[in-house]
Parts: sequence; structure tokens; C-alpha cells
Amino acid sequence: MPPCQIDFVIVTPLAEERDAILARLPGHRKLPPAEDDIRVYYAADIPVRFPDGTEARYAITVVPLAKMGHTEAASATGDAVRRWQPRYVVLVGIAGGLAQAGVQLGDVLISDQVADYELQKITAGQPVYRWQVHQADQRLLIAAQNFTARDWEHTAARRPNRRRPQVHFGPLCTGNKVIADDSLTGQFREVWAKLIGVEMEAGGVANAVAQTARTPGFFMIRGVSDLADGRKDSRRVKSWRPYACEIAAAYAIEFLKSGPVPAAEKGAAVEPKPESGARADKPAASLSLPGPVRVQLCQRPGDKWRDLAEYLEIPPHDQAHFERGDEGRSLWTWLDNRRRLAELPAASAAIGRQDLADLLLSGGENRRGALG
Repeated sequence: MPPCQIDFVIVTPLAEERDAILARLPGHRKLPPAEDDIRVYYAADIPVRFPDGTEARYAITVVPLAKMGHTEAASATGDAVRRWQPRYVVLVGIAGGLAQAGVQLGDVLISDQVADYELQKITAGQPVYRWQVHQADQRLLIAAQNFTARDWEHTAARRPNRRRPQVHFGPLCTGNKVIADDSLTGQFREVWAKLIGVEMEAGGVANAVAQTARTPGFFMIRGVSDLADGRKDSRRVKSWRPYACEIAAAYAIEFLKSGPVPAAEKGAAVEPKPESGARADKPAASLSLPGPVRVQLCQRPGDKWRDLAEYLEIPPHDQAHFERGDEGRSLWTWLDNRRRLAELPAASAAIGRQDLADLLLSGGENRRGALG
């Protein structure tokens, strides 16, 4: 399968983290399996509104991990990057926060760097850590530092207390250990005085990203499910886990909707939609079709959907996300989402399907047999 660039790959280590992300992506779809890739992927588009009011969409692929830890994270991320060639890779899920840094349960952690402690020299005394450090993508980090909206606070999961979640920026330590000992995090803080949390996958994800020919930006967003201490497995602390998954997902998706990076494709940004009652710039009325006609147009384009997609200059990475066997509907939805349906009659005529063009412009009056 030829690679095709998308905007963001979102990596989710646990099933509950995957579910929290997908719940925030209406219309997401599970992609069919590929011969040369064992991973399961979910595709979605995120509508984006930039500060000047222009709009665009980011193409998103979500890749869940088969299990926790560095090794699986590195393997899955490498597969995803090779297949999708994303501009950015974002790791989203839960983590242990550090109370010594003022972090509380249910807060959000944004890493400015991750410090991998796995490479060690074992001596008679304490191990000597040979830190491997990965920096967060600076564009996304600066954008997050200036992301002041609070819409992400609203979650389906109940928050166990009434305190508003806070966002913390700083380094996180990463390794293959489930940490429930604040004496160990105390050792880490001797080196990383501004340490805000610990987790288990960022080292693998960041390492995989760094070892690709077209290096995407790396970023991580975590919700605090415990404080990496002896109370980690208590009933009270465990009650925070569903909320922590959701608050991380909510922050991640709302942050992306704010438009932290430019649209990838030239001309992807569009002017704001007209206010209610304002006149649109395109002749949308010419495509006001009865439901049965729309169904025919979506279900029976034959192989011509590829010609239409090429004529309309739909990016290859978006075409790769079209649902197999239902490409006509996917193409229609893609155009509708970008307010470009009015281009479809002319495109149909240009590829030799005047019958389709006539059907679109006539509003379906002569639809019987037109798509045969």
C-alpha cells in the first residue's frame, strides 16, 4: 500500500484511552486491514477554526497499542509513521502525576520533554541512570501554552470532586515500570527538579519518531489517574481513572480544533461559513436533491469515483480514508464538509459522465437509469 501523508497520528496505549479519543471524533471509521501492516487504525477528520476565522480540517489516524510499554509503543508508532507519514504524532492517555510538583488527580500534563530512565548501569548501590531525552515539538508546545479555551473541561465521565482541572507543563519521566513509590520519583526529581509526572510509552513513541526519514513532530498529553505513590491502587484513586482518560482526550481534541498548526494542503483553509440568513457564495440550491437520488449518487459511481477525486484534487491521504466499497458516499461527504458540492456537476461532465452532471443539475427529475 503506498504511503499517504496525514496531519496527526494519535497513539493510545490502552483500550479505555482509545475509546475516550474515538468518542470525541464523530464519524470516525475503522479502516480495513492491509496486507503489509498488522495494526488496526481508525480514521477521522477534525474541523479546525483558526484565530482569524478561516476554517480547515485535519486528517487524523488513531492507532491503539496491543499492550503497554516502550517496545510495543515503538513498534506500533514505527508502523504508523511508515504507512501514514504524519506531520505530527501525539501520544494521549493517562499517567502518574507528582504531588511534589503541585499536580493533583484529574489534572492534565503536557510534556515539554520526556526523560527515558530505562538505560541504566547497575552497581552495588543505586543504579546509574543514563538518561535519553526527547524534546516535544516546539510549535505544538507553544500553541498549547497559549491555548486558553476551557471547553475541554466538559466530560461524560463524572469528576470525583468539584475542583477544576489544571494544566501543567514540564518534563515527564518514561520507562517500562509501573511506579507506585514516591521515593523513586524523589530520585528522579533530584535530576529533573521540575518533573511533573511519569508514564510508560513516550520513550518508545519518541524514539520511533526520531528514527524515521521524515521526522514528524512528537507531542504528549496525559490525564492524571494517580500520583505514582503507595496509594495508587486504592479504591479512591482508582475511581479517578475513567475521568483521567476522558479529560486527556477532551483536551487533546479541543486543542487540535483550535488550529495549532497551519493546514497541510495549499488552499485547505476556507472562508468562514456565512451567518444564519446570509447568502452563500455557491449555488447550493442546484444540489438540493431528493434522498433517493443522493443514495444513488453515493452508491453507484462505479470506478469513476477515482477520476472524480483526481479531477477535484482530493489529496491522496484523504482518498486513502474513503471507506472501501462505499467510496462514492465518502467522496460526497468529503465535498459536503468543505462546501464544494457545487463543483460536482462540472467535474462529472469533465470526466465524461454528462449523465451524472445532468442528474445533479436537474435535481433528480430524470434520474431513472442515469447511473447505470
